[in-house]
Amino acid sequence: MSQRAKRKNRFADNLDNTLDNVEMILTHINNMESKRGTIEDRYINAELKNSYIDLEIAMALSAVILRKLSESQFIELKGNMRNDINTLIHSNRFEYNKRSGKIFVYSKKSTEVVDVEAFIAYGRKIIDELEAN
Repeated sequence: MSQRAKRKNRFADNLDNTLDNVEMILTHINNMESKRGTIEDRYINAELKNSYIDLEIAMALSAVILRKLSESQFIELKGNMRNDINTLIHSNRFEYNKRSGKIFVYSKKSTEVVDVEAFIAYGRKIIDELEAN
């Protein structure tokens, strides 16, 4: 296997791991929300604050890996997903809206909205394409 192929596989593995992490964090957020009324809100809110930070980091790391795949010419980023990736990388504030499944990303220039499920699906599609080639 060539060095380039090994590099591509390593990026794909890392992207898969970070997307798994995003999904685990989302599951944890949903589980914590479902415990409202059984656990004091202050404990739930504290745990959710940490989970939102973890989600921000995991989403940004996934975006960086996708960007690196593009810069290494393994994939081509187009349209809205390219914008979402740049938005996640350059954000200075991040808010997750559980009801809508959207992330509101604030930067110096504007507010952008990223659909978490679409982002995960795109990442999974990229992994499938990388593994097929």
